[in-house]
Amino acid sequence: MGGGEAGNEAVLPLNEKNLSVIGAMIAKTMGSGDSTGVTNALLQQVSLVQEQNKMLSNLLTVVTNGVPAYIDLQDTARQITPYIASEQETANELYQRGRGIR
Repeated sequence: MGGGEAGNEAVLPLNEKNLSVIGAMIAKTMGSGDSTGVTNALLQQVSLVQEQNKMLSNLLTVVTNGVPAYIDLQDTARQITPYIASEQETANELYQRGRGIR
């Protein structure tokens, strides 16, 4: 079995013992003992998301309870009439096929 470039290197079997040692060394070099900066940033993000959710909830309450909603039924009918006509046509075709008419 051959190695790679010159310098500190090793060829190791990938078993649990070796992988756990490598993982511990990586964690040590990443400064895992001082993660307060990352933790504080995450806590700040969670706090901001919670505050945003409260604001959205309050806005929803105002919109649904404090402001009357008006629906133009004639406009709604104009918008959905083509869809209803298409669905009726499809239903009629299926009915006629089932009865052997078409």
